[in-house]
Amino acid sequence: MRQAEVIKGCLKNDRKSQYELYRMCYERFMVVCERYQSDKMEAESALNTSFLKILSNLDKYSHQFPLEAWCRKIIINTNIDIYRSKKRSDFIISTPDYHQFSENSDSLRYDHHEFEAEELFAMISKLPDGQSKVFNLFAIDGYGHKEISHMLDISEGTSKWYLHKARKSLKDLIESIRLKKNNPAYGK
Repeated sequence: MRQAEVIKGCLKNDRKSQYELYRMCYERFMVVCERYQSDKMEAESALNTSFLKILSNLDKYSHQFPLEAWCRKIIINTNIDIYRSKKRSDFIISTPDYHQFSENSDSLRYDHHEFEAEELFAMISKLPDGQSKVFNLFAIDGYGHKEISHMLDISEGTSKWYLHKARKSLKDLIESIRLKKNNPAYGK
């Protein structure tokens, strides 16, 4: 079934078309949800919630934009909404509002060492919740600190601070991995 036919079917509440759209999008969008959620079950739940929002708002989709980009925005926003609702229910430790950190400080590049995407995503998932959310939104999804601050209900300075801390933590993890790979006796 072509994408246009699937969308028409979904707009008519055709269950087969809805399933086909879900099947077509599952792998790409599950990866996005896994970046924002702590485990696979939470990621699947977030994807299902996102998909319901996609189906509920499909009549608002403008065909002048790619469907995948439109859906991805809904998925990211849904994951951020889930994060916000968890944040309200969890004990929150406030962070200082540091403005001195710039986006360009602390590079993640290491000479002569490359990582697979899965390794990097695994490292990002080890970061504390706020750091991983900001890092994902900034470095992977391309949002600016002003947008991130509105999405996560934090100040721009806190967003920058989270990004700085995430980069520092990732550098430490990368250095640890590099040392382990270069010296098998390290870490035993």
